[in-house]
Amino acid sequence: MTDLPGRAVYLDAVAAQAPRLLGLINRNSASATYGCFDRSYWHYRVVDTPSARCQEAVLTLALLHHLSESPYRGKDTLLAWARAGMDFWRSQQRPDGSFDEWYPNEHSFVATAFSAYAVAETRLLCDRAPGGGEAAIDAGLARAGRWLLKTSEARALNQLAGSTAALYNIFLVTGEREFERGARERLGVLGRRQSREGWFPEYGGADIGYLSLAIAYLGQLYRKAGWPEALEIASASMEFIKMFLHRDGTAGGEYSSRLTEYLIPDGFEIFARESSAARTISRFVRDSLRTGRGVSLPAFDDRYLTYVGSNFLEAYRHAVVDVSAEEPVVSPGRRGVFMLFNEAGLAVIRDETYEGVVNLHRGGAFKFVFKNGATLSDAGLIAVTPKRGPLYAGYWDEAVDQRVDDRRVTVRGRLRQVEERPLAPWSNIVFRAFQLTVGRLAGVGLRLKDLLRNVIIMPRARRRVEYERIIEVDSDRISVADRVRWAGRQADVQTVVLGVRNSFPYTPSSKFFNTADLDDRPLVLSPSAADCRHGYIEVSRRYSLDGELCETTMRAG
Repeated sequence: MTDLPGRAVYLDAVAAQAPRLLGLINRNSASATYGCFDRSYWHYRVVDTPSARCQEAVLTLALLHHLSESPYRGKDTLLAWARAGMDFWRSQQRPDGSFDEWYPNEHSFVATAFSAYAVAETRLLCDRAPGGGEAAIDAGLARAGRWLLKTSEARALNQLAGSTAALYNIFLVTGEREFERGARERLGVLGRRQSREGWFPEYGGADIGYLSLAIAYLGQLYRKAGWPEALEIASASMEFIKMFLHRDGTAGGEYSSRLTEYLIPDGFEIFARESSAARTISRFVRDSLRTGRGVSLPAFDDRYLTYVGSNFLEAYRHAVVDVSAEEPVVSPGRRGVFMLFNEAGLAVIRDETYEGVVNLHRGGAFKFVFKNGATLSDAGLIAVTPKRGPLYAGYWDEAVDQRVDDRRVTVRGRLRQVEERPLAPWSNIVFRAFQLTVGRLAGVGLRLKDLLRNVIIMPRARRRVEYERIIEVDSDRISVADRVRWAGRQADVQTVVLGVRNSFPYTPSSKFFNTADLDDRPLVLSPSAADCRHGYIEVSRRYSLDGELCETTMRAG
């Protein structure tokens, strides 16, 4: 293949992380856990359940061996380790065909779908991996496929996209038509669940990083099956993502429903022949990798590296279009562009000197990136109380009151209780005992997982403390006014915290380090007892259009 300008950044990024990745796998062929990529399980021995998702790294190893330009090309030891990784994956399969990710008898949809896709893709790529045993792996894939056919996912649609690609891959491996039909039906569900604005729901709202992962799976499906619906669905999603590319190399962030600010690249490279939006995004991702900006492989933790290393190699493998002439970011050439994505609850404000996004359903969480490279972010107001701890405005909430005028956004709602409970020894013992007994029943396990997601990801406990945030953009400044109001004569608000980038909502693939974190300068204000007697506290901030805080005032009324 003739090399393309900028394409090598994908391969270089993975090659630089390969030693870290290879250090995660148990390479001792005499060990009972030979081939396990979850180092916390086989080496540190601090968890009792290896994550099946870590075994997705077998595809990264196979691609490093397969690609002609790879520095690991022809190293058959990589194939032997990939073979061991697939064998370990099969050994962890539950009798019903599912796999676990975090705890025993979890029956995880995402772990089953994503790991089955990677194992099947490895089988397709390296049909004759040393050691034999293909029939046993193929039987495991078929069991996983049958479990996926009777199980679905409604809250995180990137997982549904992954299951669609997994089912089609299992069809290619086994030749069983039921998996092809299942993939086609699931693609139809994706099309029906897609917002008219182009995004898929991720716990209620639009998330840029997870949407890029869904596009990656759609790209692989389109490449193999050629189904036009996959292109149509992905095209709408890429047009949506194009509006959220920022000068600092990130996409998404504080305003996304799950706080991600990375892009998974292979879907864009696959669709680049068909879509100008895909070419623009591919150019953006390549430039971000080249300059080291944003969030990507070097910032990912070990666990996430095992998940997505293969996506960057697939981007390198399938990049066939020269995107060097594409615009690196979508930046308007005129002043004052305002766009409201009503269904997503996202207000986009762009100008020659800045770009900003506000999430109406996450307490007015916002992100502004300025022409000079500065970033101004706020993931939502925090009111700290001495008795109840932090109360927070930034959890996803469709019930907020909102008003959007031209370049002015108002959001009103109630603060929610923050629950930050580290895993305690006794609660862990009780939980494990339950999972090893009653939790062995698949139906119980799935209902428990849904309950845990409600508690951890989308807490609903609201307090009587209300908040209001008004964001107004003028020709020379950005003004943010936050008001905290409580019922009764006396509040127990100890401090008000504003301007925090990384806050409380839980998402495994969020809160990776970004250079914008170095600009994070939270405001911590302590109202006096006299202030608290008046019924509300209001804090006003004014920023210049280069991101500098010019003025802060606090008053009670």
